[in-house]
Amino acid sequence: MYNDGLSIVIPSYNRKEQLIKVLDSIFSQDITTLYEVVVIDNCSDYNISEFYTHEKLRIIRNNINVGMSTNIVNPFLHCKTKWMWILSDDDITLNNSINIINNKIKDQPNNCAFKFSTEGTSTTGLEKDLSIKSLQELINYYKFDKKIRRGNLVFISNNVLNLETLYPYLGKAFEYSYTFIGHLIPIFYALDEKQLMTFSSQKIVKYIDPGDNFWSFEKVGLGLTTLSHINFDLNKEEYKKFLDVVFPITYDRLFKYYFKKRNKKGFRNYKMTYHTIYFQNLNTIEKIKYYFYSIILYLNEKRK
Repeated sequence: MYNDGLSIVIPSYNRKEQLIKVLDSIFSQDITTLYEVVVIDNCSDYNISEFYTHEKLRIIRNNINVGMSTNIVNPFLHCKTKWMWILSDDDITLNNSINIINNKIKDQPNNCAFKFSTEGTSTTGLEKDLSIKSLQELINYYKFDKKIRRGNLVFISNNVLNLETLYPYLGKAFEYSYTFIGHLIPIFYALDEKQLMTFSSQKIVKYIDPGDNFWSFEKVGLGLTTLSHINFDLNKEEYKKFLDVVFPITYDRLFKYYFKKRNKKGFRNYKMTYHTIYFQNLNTIEKIKYYFYSIILYLNEKRK
């Protein structure tokens, strides 16, 4: 069904200059083993093919803007190879990253996925590879000793997926695309059925701060509140940990954002987020703090 080899698939929208830099970073490497690079353009204001061409570049342009969450999972429809590196349109690949990935997939061809390390996120310090074979082990890796390794779980650009192994679960990416992490849903399902995944200590991409695009984190935060809809084989305590490690935005940070933004959606969205996913994991002091923040947001919206 799939060709052998590796493809890079990039969902993109209105980031021409950044996208060109990403493509340059790819094609400056040894690409002899790379099957193709696919850009899935979500109906941008320009046609990237007018600005960039390459014999291994294929461009798919959506007829309409299908939204960020849907376009993130569209790579599953268009990748022709067994292995897919899904890459953001503003994160720069590191030198020799393609060779690093190819060596890993040759050594562990039956893995359902690899999550590589990154430059510029908080979880880049693995000293050696770590293989996990269950959703519980993934949760335990990210949440340990009452601490959380925040940073690269929901990150897009460090994931290399085995589409043959994940094939039974690929439809779930679209079914739960509204979570805004649809690209990870097939991996979660595979791990729930004891498939093997590896966290690699090697870095393949540099995280680029999106700058003022905090609205995307707001959308992601609201989308992640719906993860509780998915019925994984986890007990109540494990599911609480799962929701906690997947959610990347602390309630303190989101409060500061909504307080500064000062609009009527702030109080509502803050309550929606933390009453459905985060609130259940707060201790008593943190719950008091949360209620205090909620009152401040409510009063802040009433100010003229």
